[in-house]
Amino acid sequence: MGSTARIRHEGTDLLELEHDDEWDGGTLGASIASVAAMIGVHLIGAVIVVIGIAGAGSLIANTYGPSVAALGRSLGLG
Repeated sequence: MGSTARIRHEGTDLLELEHDDEWDGGTLGASIASVAAMIGVHLIGAVIVVIGIAGAGSLIANTYGPSVAALGRSLGLG
């Protein structure tokens, strides 16, 4: 026998949690491993995004930096 908890919004199940009274020790370990894997995937994705943003910033600086610096000098700013 178990119980189920649901979070609903406008008739759509957003989250459903089931609790089974007959506990299986392997289930907890598998759940922890699954959550750890999801966190790892998200962290790797975040690192890739940061590297991409840094690369784009470097590309923009190398492409437009000299002309912006020259414009600043011609305006007497540097």
